[in-house]
Amino acid sequence: MSDPVLEARPILERFRLDGRVALVTGGGQGIG
Repeated sequence: MSDPVLEARPILERFRLDGRVALVTGGGQGIG
């Protein structure tokens, strides 16, 4: 039994972290 909410939460958190890193690196390179 797998709870889709419990499985989706870490994915959403990882997307949030990846998005933040992408904004930082993109802004640093002048792409964002």
